[in-house]
Amino acid sequence: MSFTTNNQEVLAVNSIFGLALYGKVTNVPGANQFTIPNLAGRGADAFLSPGANPWQAFVLRTHGGVDAAPQSEQQPITAYDTATGIFTTAAYTVAVAAGDEVVLINPNLANAAVLVDLLLVKVQTDKVPKMTFDMPAFVSSPQARVTVPAVAATLALPSVIVAGIPAGALVTKAHVKFKFRTVRDTSVAENNLSGATVAATSQVIQIKKGAGAWNDCMDFVNTQYDVLASGEEAGEELTGAIDVSAFVTGNDTYSFQWLLAKAVGANLLLLDAQLSIELSYTL
Repeated sequence: MSFTTNNQEVLAVNSIFGLALYGKVTNVPGANQFTIPNLAGRGADAFLSPGANPWQAFVLRTHGGVDAAPQSEQQPITAYDTATGIFTTAAYTVAVAAGDEVVLINPNLANAAVLVDLLLVKVQTDKVPKMTFDMPAFVSSPQARVTVPAVAATLALPSVIVAGIPAGALVTKAHVKFKFRTVRDTSVAENNLSGATVAATSQVIQIKKGAGAWNDCMDFVNTQYDVLASGEEAGEELTGAIDVSAFVTGNDTYSFQWLLAKAVGANLLLLDAQLSIELSYTL
């Protein structure tokens, strides 16, 4: 068994030459007692050194995963039942509970604070290396047409439902994609997007999580999607350069709008439009 922290592998205490032993509490049979089944059968006197120098029971981590008592406390072992793996200790400030992780420390190590810290490495979840997962794209329903007018208007776009991200996952990267089958001009002249919407504001696609605030997720540039008068061209898929992982944080419904959409002429049509979200998360 081993723990990994800061990309360096540290031997778990079970393998440190019998100087310290790791176990997880499964039961609390009585006051100041706890059961660790994998440490049963060590012999009646295994943890009861002669005189006033017994083994110590150090609580490495509490079952709730938070830094709370009795985590980081240690008490001397006063009794041990080799048949059942039941340990009795002096009292902690808060009783040991099922699920707590305990390290039994040889008396030769119990008072060597620096060495114990190096050997045991109090494992925190934020130090354990995470695995990265890439999710398949979450896709909206298609919208038959998006009409970009000659007068700036904010257009509603189809929403995307993100589901299946496990609890505790952290979204580390997320980008929005916008695609459509065809771009068609219905004006009488060459047409394209007009970057001059209101003052110096550029038209953008924005994303909103649930009932939250709108945030930019995709930029356009002036004269994009240029089409000849009454012309029609194949569409494309555009990937937003903005990482929206700060807003796409988990399972939810994500709404989209095209802020201040504006074309040179009325109108520029995008047919069979669809939005999607691609993301990665760590766990």
